[in-house]
Amino acid sequence: MDLFAVAARVARSLGSSEVTAVAAGLEFAVFRATIGGEQVALRVPKESVYRTPGEMPIPAARLQEQERAIYRSLGNAGLPVPHPVSVIEESGLPVLVSEFVTSDGVPPRADEVGRFLARLHGLPVAPLDLVTHEGATGVEGLAARLRRRWGPLRERVPDLPGLPRFGVLDAGPVSLLHMDVRACNLLSVAGELHAVVDWSSAMVAHPALEFARMREYAQLDENGIEFAAITAEYQRHRPLPQVDPCVEAVFALDAVSMLAMVFLDYAPDPERADWAIKRIHDLIRDVR
Repeated sequence: MDLFAVAARVARSLGSSEVTAVAAGLEFAVFRATIGGEQVALRVPKESVYRTPGEMPIPAARLQEQERAIYRSLGNAGLPVPHPVSVIEESGLPVLVSEFVTSDGVPPRADEVGRFLARLHGLPVAPLDLVTHEGATGVEGLAARLRRRWGPLRERVPDLPGLPRFGVLDAGPVSLLHMDVRACNLLSVAGELHAVVDWSSAMVAHPALEFARMREYAQLDENGIEFAAITAEYQRHRPLPQVDPCVEAVFALDAVSMLAMVFLDYAPDPERADWAIKRIHDLIRDVR
C-alpha cells in the first residue's frame, strides 16, 4: 500500500495539502503535515495486523492506541513525549496524529537519556493495556515470549541449543519500560532530549530489563547508545536496578533473540545475525 497516499488523505481530511515523509522503520512510516498553522506527525502502520514468527498477531490499531495512551499518561507526568491528537482510520490503516517534534538527527547527550530513564522508572505504574504483556507481566511474559520464538529461530539456525528451563524467576518491583531506547526514538536538538517516541515494545517489568536491552543495543553503533555514561547519570538519581545473574541473562536473551529474528528475516544482515546467534549461545550457557 502507498503509505504516502494514506498520509496525504488523512492530512486533507484535517485541512492540509502538504505532506512530507520524515522517517520509516520496520513497522511504521512517519510523515509531517501542517494543520491550522501547527505541525503534526502522522504515524502510518505498514500493516493492519503484524504477524511475526514466534509472536502473537498484533493489530496495528492496538499499537496506535497504546502509543496515544502512553503519550497522554507520560505527558501528564511532565515527561518529554509528543502531545497526542487522535487516531484516524484511513484505507484500513489506523493513523496516529500527534504533535510534530523537531529533531536535528543527532543523538541526545547521555546525561539527558539517563535522567529521562530515572524519571520514567520512578513513576507509579499507570493502568495501561500493553500489547507485549499478552496476559502476563514481567519475567513470566518474557519466558513465554522466548518459548514461542525458539521454534522459528531453530528452523533458521539448526545448531541452536534448546531453551533452558527457567524455573521461577522473580525479578522484584516493576516500572513502565520503553524497551527500545536507541537514537531513532530519541528526538533531540543540540543534545537536548525533546521527546521519546515509539512505545510499541513498552512493558511493565523490572527496570533491569531496560538496561539489559540497552546493553545489547549499545553493541551496535547505529543505535547511538553511550551505555556507561547513561548508567552513570541514572545512578545520580536512582539506584541502578539489580537482579539475580540468571534473571539478567534471561533479560539479555530476550533482547538478543529478538535482534536475531530481525537480522535473519526483517532487515537481513548476515554479520549482525552471526553476532546475535553467538550472543545467544553465550547467554544460554550463562542461564544454565
